[in-house]
Amino acid sequence: MEKERQKRYKYFHHQRDFVQALTDISERMRAVDPPQNRKKLLPDELKALVIPDMAYVPLGRVSDPFNRITRVLTDEGTVFSTHSRAPCLLCFEVIGDQVNSAGHRSVATTKAEGRGTRESMSLSSSGSSLTNLETEVASYIKKFAINGQLICVENPSAPDEDEDDDPAIGNSIGDNRLSSDSPAVALQDVASPLNSPSTTTSSLGGVEDSLNSVDSASELSLIRSYSKTAYEMGLSKLLSATETFGESWQAKKERIRASSPYGNLPGWNVISLISKSNDDIRQEVFAMQLITTFQTIFQESGLPLWLRPYRIVSTGRTSGLLETITDAQSLDALKKRSGYAGLRAHFESTYGAGEAFKKAQRNFLHSLAAYSVVCYLLQIKDRHNGNILLDTEGHLVHIDFGFMLGIAPGGNWSFETAPFKLTKEMVTVLGGVSSALFGEFVQLVALGLLAAQTHAEKVVALVEIMMHNSTFPCFQGRDVSRDLQKLRSRFLLHRSTEKTVKTVVKMIRASYKNKWTKRYDQFQKITNGIVP
Repeated sequence: MEKERQKRYKYFHHQRDFVQALTDISERMRAVDPPQNRKKLLPDELKALVIPDMAYVPLGRVSDPFNRITRVLTDEGTVFSTHSRAPCLLCFEVIGDQVNSAGHRSVATTKAEGRGTRESMSLSSSGSSLTNLETEVASYIKKFAINGQLICVENPSAPDEDEDDDPAIGNSIGDNRLSSDSPAVALQDVASPLNSPSTTTSSLGGVEDSLNSVDSASELSLIRSYSKTAYEMGLSKLLSATETFGESWQAKKERIRASSPYGNLPGWNVISLISKSNDDIRQEVFAMQLITTFQTIFQESGLPLWLRPYRIVSTGRTSGLLETITDAQSLDALKKRSGYAGLRAHFESTYGAGEAFKKAQRNFLHSLAAYSVVCYLLQIKDRHNGNILLDTEGHLVHIDFGFMLGIAPGGNWSFETAPFKLTKEMVTVLGGVSSALFGEFVQLVALGLLAAQTHAEKVVALVEIMMHNSTFPCFQGRDVSRDLQKLRSRFLLHRSTEKTVKTVVKMIRASYKNKWTKRYDQFQKITNGIVP
């Protein structure tokens, strides 16, 4: 018995040291000067890495199959140098535990399979089935169309006298009211208004003049400093393996397998992760806890809403490990590709005109609706195109949650006054505002918010617990009681289904082609070179 205890102690001791060694690599790379020498020195660091017996990558859940590390791929790693950090991307060959893989079904898989029984799922304590609620929501959406127009945002508050008291429509960051420069779009009108020259983006010079007229020079300078700091810590290039390697993840794996002494073994795989130092990623861990909670809520409600939490382990106050997102790239990187002609054109050229296109389009819809709900409820900001990825299946993936729950680049003042980001280009992927998929998008956002309402206290309690003596930036120097009250109010708990749907329709009207969303994207173009 004592011998077994010693073996377990030795195993956990070695695993702890291994994790520490991974983050130490990033710290040693940070000390290399000049920074351009870091990539050249990384392979030697990786060759010196000692892999203990039965070591594993510590990013899995307890329900996941055990993946034992067999070797580190010394020539596949890279260093991302910034002013104050040197995060490292590390790749490992692993062998999956086939017994565990075959005999254990993960919780996530079980929940995902539960989507197939949508009709039996219940969203409310009254026991109304999801299909009945879908019908009810659809009828309300039709009711709130104004003269046949669902999107009518020239004067979004005109139909409703009580909108000023609506916490969903009012700006939760600053005192600016939501506004948009979009024309009314009829449900029956296919696409001509969307291509109107009057709605095209102005030149960068004009935008910069607009920004200067909107705010004082000192405030603009403050926002610029926040923005540059935020993007230096941005995760898109770190988390996106496609952007890093310039090849698909599957192609990379096959290339490595061909020369690997372990490539023919059952359960062989390649896993990558990011090692970071001199950076507090604990708020990012907290954001993933919240997003995973919403993912569970949507799955248990039988909704097809899709979120992609990525795994993070904080190994200390200033270090940690992050999962990479394979086969995805940021919208910024996609838009910088030669010949890029818009998201819709990208979908058409990538997936063709058949079932593959329809599947990718629906994946886009489900992820767009899910992140719209979450970004509204958690007030996630800094949603430029460097922080939104698109995977090879058509899903949107949001990353980098340094600004949420009341804070934004620039402090209490923010360009991002819309409830969530909903651009013309995104809606065009769905077929435009008069398409059936756009109608389904509105319905899914409403259903997602209604599902979240039934679990609001769980989310609020999680935030309240983490607020206590927290060092997270989203809680520092804040009136946390007021922020918690605002969070609870965004769930619209005391509203009927009809009034909740009405608010969702107004939020979508306020978000679609919102002029402040455009200005923030253009601002990021000016300051950080991120393509709108």
